[in-house]
Amino acid sequence: MEGESVVTQRGDRCFNEVAMKLSPTEGEDYRNLEYRTVYEYAAVETGADSTAWQASNDLLGRLHGVLAFVDETILSSYQTTSGSIRGVETFVRISANEYRCRGALFESGKKSSSWALRYRKA
Repeated sequence: MEGESVVTQRGDRCFNEVAMKLSPTEGEDYRNLEYRTVYEYAAVETGADSTAWQASNDLLGRLHGVLAFVDETILSSYQTTSGSIRGVETFVRISANEYRCRGALFESGKKSSSWALRYRKA
């Protein structure tokens, strides 16, 4: 998996544009998959412990969720507009330039995928 995330701020709104490319491992039966997600959320003020967000994802459609900030960790919980798909992610800051991410996606109450990633600032 490889990708890029670009965060920008316009006024009191922040945008995180993410492009990801997944490559199947041996034995998997899907082609290379590329998708984009554009997140939008209110600029997070110093000392804030949470914020709501919304996003548009090429594969899942419209998403909405919440971020919670706990020490060096960002917790994210989200779902599709219909509520049939839900997800969770945890981002743990390893250094000023790196986060470790773990996440899972659930469809109709069953895990459909999970991931373990590292985000590094370029």
